[in-house]
Amino acid sequence: MNNKEKLPAHEHPFYANMFKDGLEFVAHRGGDGGYENSHQAFQTANDSGINIIETDIRCTLDGVPVHFHGDKKTKKILRSTQFKDINKPKVLRMLGIDQPGIEIPRLEDTLHEFPDTSFFLDLKADNTTIPVAKIIQKTKSQDRISIDGHRWKRAVEVSKAVPGGVSTTINPIGLIALYSTVKNIPMSNNHANFLKMPGLKTLKNRWLNKATSLSLPMKWADEHLVDIAHDLDIPVFIHHIENKDHVNFAKEIGAQGIMADSLELAKKI
Repeated sequence: MNNKEKLPAHEHPFYANMFKDGLEFVAHRGGDGGYENSHQAFQTANDSGINIIETDIRCTLDGVPVHFHGDKKTKKILRSTQFKDINKPKVLRMLGIDQPGIEIPRLEDTLHEFPDTSFFLDLKADNTTIPVAKIIQKTKSQDRISIDGHRWKRAVEVSKAVPGGVSTTINPIGLIALYSTVKNIPMSNNHANFLKMPGLKTLKNRWLNKATSLSLPMKWADEHLVDIAHDLDIPVFIHHIENKDHVNFAKEIGAQGIMADSLELAKKI
């Protein structure tokens, strides 16, 4: 297979304005222009000409989706706190945020304040799926949201809950399983188990017809996986990009996008 000269075609509106001028740059957690997952970071990315952002989502005690990554301790604090209290100075300190002017934003506010930005949403817990789906519908943001498919069940639930579905990403194991079932190629037991997961039959066609993307860690990136994705008409975004050599490698193997913290790397594309 040689798909290097031909970018895959996409029907889903999420990709409507992408892949026209070389590699797409995705600001991981908003990039390093501000505190991670904050509106400050999102605004700095936008001001730098970057309009695709990856961000983490968790829910507060009262089911409000907010941008927050957290660790084992702080994620428990967040999910046991109502949103009205989440940005009080004492709570922010407990959550490890002590920078002046930094608050934890609601997803709904973000979608209103950044109407021209597309978002890859990494849902960090099972209780985020339905609240996120409701916000996507409320803000009519279906065309600029892609749900990270690392946790299969969460991507399925959001896609089912939003009329018409939303774009999703797929991880390398999911890619191999999807490719194997589409091409009727025998798989190992580990990959075969993937096919037993809820919603695959429904979502398989949704992925192929509505488009998705392969989320590929730099440490696993190779030309073979990229070619498999392209054969399924799926674009490839490589994450954990840390330097110019990584950028060049992503270009060489035919990726369509990269995800990085450093906004400076956007200039290397």
